[in-house]
Amino acid sequence: CILPFSDRMGEGMETTIHNDEETKDLINTQDLSQNQQSGTPLPSSSFSSYLPHSSNSSLRWFRLFFVLLFLVAILFITDRKELLPRDANSGNSQPKYTKEEIRAQRLQLMTRYSFSNPSAINYTSLVQDLGLARVFSPKFQSSSSESSRDSIPPWCTYDEEHPSNEIAGPILNRTAYTSGILYNKMPKAASSTLSGIVLRIAHNVAKRLGAEHPCTSFEHHIEAAGNVHRLFKDRDVHKSFLFSSVRDPADQAMSHIYFRHISRRNKIPSDENMMFFLMDSDHQNGVVSPGLGGFQIAYLTFAKLTKFYAWNRFNPTRVAQPIHVHNVIQAIMETYDFFISVERFDESLVALQLLLGLETSDILYLSSKAAGGSYSYRNGKGCFFLLKPNASDAVAAYLASDEWYAKQYGDYVLVEVVKQSLDLTIAYLGEDRFDQALKKFRAMKRDGEGECADKAKFPCSDEGEEQMEAAEESCYSNDWGCGYACLDSLTPDDIPS
Repeated sequence: CILPFSDRMGEGMETTIHNDEETKDLINTQDLSQNQQSGTPLPSSSFSSYLPHSSNSSLRWFRLFFVLLFLVAILFITDRKELLPRDANSGNSQPKYTKEEIRAQRLQLMTRYSFSNPSAINYTSLVQDLGLARVFSPKFQSSSSESSRDSIPPWCTYDEEHPSNEIAGPILNRTAYTSGILYNKMPKAASSTLSGIVLRIAHNVAKRLGAEHPCTSFEHHIEAAGNVHRLFKDRDVHKSFLFSSVRDPADQAMSHIYFRHISRRNKIPSDENMMFFLMDSDHQNGVVSPGLGGFQIAYLTFAKLTKFYAWNRFNPTRVAQPIHVHNVIQAIMETYDFFISVERFDESLVALQLLLGLETSDILYLSSKAAGGSYSYRNGKGCFFLLKPNASDAVAAYLASDEWYAKQYGDYVLVEVVKQSLDLTIAYLGEDRFDQALKKFRAMKRDGEGECADKAKFPCSDEGEEQMEAAEESCYSNDWGCGYACLDSLTPDDIPS
């Protein structure tokens, strides 16, 4: 498939995971493309400075031809480099595949799937063809002479620099984590509920071992791009468990907008406002990424991505570099130990329980926020009611459009990869064993909700009144793990055999 020169030029100019020298070389080229689109005059150091101010038009066009030929050569080389898989931590190319294999894969994908019509792609089939799903296998095996209840999990460490339940100080001031149970808190993906579960695991496991302090844990948002790599790049994979959660991109976006803008800031959910919010690419508070393949991809990756490599605003319905996006997803899947699928939350929790050798009571929870039926607390500004997300016909049409799917292409692939990985993991653990554990968890969860829902004290009451003093006694922190003491009183059980 030979692309028009203009499309090829736009695609190659906005690539990602270049080394520093390649990025510097492309800056002027990107500025040129943007200036040409906007119609603004080119600076003296731009492309036009290479053209001679001579009356000899043939000489001028001759030099122009060679400059353009040189640019095409650069774009061809960088595009070839984009096809190579990337290292999860450094972003450096690793030639895992031959050029022939890469070419064959690209031809197959371009023939079978239309990346100019991403809303029509069968993502289940795509992920199966790519083979991106993996088994989340147990990392920590107890010795045969010890029961899993009494043995110390390698991830359960205590680090004075990173005590569990640490809330003081911004993320930027924290040193890197080398051990512990580590949750990269994905916004609006059951994040507060999972933060409470992480703290519950850290406390319960340490308590059973008779430890004075909870196990080291991390359960916070990482609000600045690049801090994921800084915080976790030095972790000991034999003494840590790193995981996160993913959610359908449209559901996550609507939940984020209604929480942050409609409920908290009393913005009107008009079509105009909603479309404006759907363009927000802030790393923490936005709903899309600046052309990085998706909000969740950008939030999870260890690699430094260049803006607009995966999505080009000048061709908004087309996925610019699908194979490159697949390589980023592969690196993410190889870096993390597990992912929670919000759409299959209970199943994911039970798989997490069996992988870590936990007890069913360790993963019990009372939901932190329920849109349309509860209040949420904002530090220093009291409680606000959580409105249930509702998409108008215009907003729903946009969320089903090729432009939306092209922007969030990587997220849609990742969500499907996680679901298929969960299926593989369940098969690995044993379906009978897993079904028994899931049945036991759901039974204990029902008992916990019936016994503890009225006893738990969240920062906001059911009537929207602030009750922080009561919440400090009932919750581990903020609205995380509220009602834990009541849940602890439920009859403990053994790990399914």
